Amino acid sequence: MRDLRTIAKAAEEARRAEPMAKDPSFAALRKARIGTPALVKTPEEEDAYWIVPFIVGKKACGFAFVETTLNVSRLGTFGAGPRDQASWIDASFFERPPPEILSDIKSRYSDMRMSAPIFSYDKTPSKWAWMIKLRDKRELTIFVTPAGWYEQTAKKEDFEG
Repeated sequence: MRDLRTIAKAAEEARRAEPMAKDPSFAALRKARIGTPALVKTPEEEDAYWIVPFIVGKKACGFAFVETTLNVSRLGTFGAGPRDQASWIDASFFERPPPEILSDIKSRYSDMRMSAPIFSYDKTPSKWAWMIKLRDKRELTIFVTPAGWYEQTAKKEDFEG
């Protein structure tokens, strides 16, 4: 496990580098404080990368993907531009899934056991979310995103072999 300060430093260096350093669409990201890196795991629960939120007040205006090699593979912002604060997400999302969503899932699936949430992704690293497994006689995978939650649906080819 890497030191979180080293991961945050990699995100800091990436946002200060060209072309982000002068791109007006990254203005809010440059002024934001760096939040605590969150380890994202693969759906198989292996370490994948860290997502580092850039925070203004209590909202995340953007993020950095820091690979396990400490290379920053992506910098992104939320919304249509630095003034689109309505599209920023609660910074707490990177620490835990929203409690009201967990309550909704527990209510809907009250007959199933719920695993602890794992910060992961659905099929592609770009679709990061909290992954929750539900079990009884069957198993469901739920993904919690900043916009809500959904069940992962299996495709027909997932069962062909």
